[in-house]
Amino acid sequence: MTETLKSTHLFEDTDEKIVADIAKFSEKLTYSDGDKLFTEVTEDDYDLYLLVKGTMHVLAQYSGRTAAKETKLASVDQEVFGEMAWLLKSKRSAVITCEGDTEVIKIDGSKLDNYLNDHPDVGFQLTKKMATILANRLLKIHDLAKMYLGYFMP
Repeated sequence: MTETLKSTHLFEDTDEKIVADIAKFSEKLTYSDGDKLFTEVTEDDYDLYLLVKGTMHVLAQYSGRTAAKETKLASVDQEVFGEMAWLLKSKRSAVITCEGDTEVIKIDGSKLDNYLNDHPDVGFQLTKKMATILANRLLKIHDLAKMYLGYFMP
C-alpha cells in the first residue's frame, strides 16, 4: 500500500515514513464496470480517494440540471477525488461511476484529519499539494470555459 500511495501525485514528495503511517488507515478497493462509488446525495462520507487503475466518470448537477459534459478521470493521472467532501465536510458534489475494472485507494478522512492535526508539518505539506492540484483543475476549467464560450475570460 505504501508504494502505491507514494506513486500518486498527492504523496510523491512525501517522506516514506509518513506515507507508511497514512497507509495504516487506507485501503485498496476494486470496482467493476458501472459501479457507483458515490452519488451527490452521499452524506457523512468524508473519505479521500486516489484512482490507481481504470477510468471513472464524474457527473455533477448544478441547480437540478445535469452538466452538459462529463469529466473522465484516468488512472494515468493518479487522480485525487472526493477532496471537496473531505475538505468541506459536506455531502458529495458529484456522481462517480466506474468504467471497466477500477482500483482506488480510500483514505479514511477522519483518521487523516487526526493524523494531520497531530503532525502539522505534514498537514501543511499535504494542504499545499492539495491546493496545487485544485489550482491546476481551476486553470483547466478556465481554459475550457474560454474555449466553449468562445471569448476571453479574464
